[in-house]
Amino acid sequence: GMANAVPPAVVERALGGRYWRERLRKRGHCFFLLLEHWTRHAPAAMGTQPDESTNWRVVPGHAVLIKAFLLEMRQRPVHLWPESMRSCLAALVQENRPLTQVFARIIVSAAGATSLRRRL
Repeated sequence: GMANAVPPAVVERALGGRYWRERLRKRGHCFFLLLEHWTRHAPAAMGTQPDESTNWRVVPGHAVLIKAFLLEMRQRPVHLWPESMRSCLAALVQENRPLTQVFARIIVSAAGATSLRRRL
């Protein structure tokens, strides 16, 4: 309950710190964990009922976070994706089905480029 509430000054200091921002900016393990949890939490935060689908276009920050994830998908060879990235991908697809096509296109083109390189 309220006994566990964090004093506002502590929250301000934590959010003002640089460490977590640097960790997320690297778009590595911490970024993928945050994005996965955020993806699973956002529908409830937006008031989406269990039988409804979330209108992701109106979810604050969604476009920026997805764009960052897509950049990571394009930049990293598929076989080097960390488990946290794969788990995040699964959560994104589960919560936001239309992303499946976009993700599939990136994975297929990455796999195609790799197999082409091997053959040349």
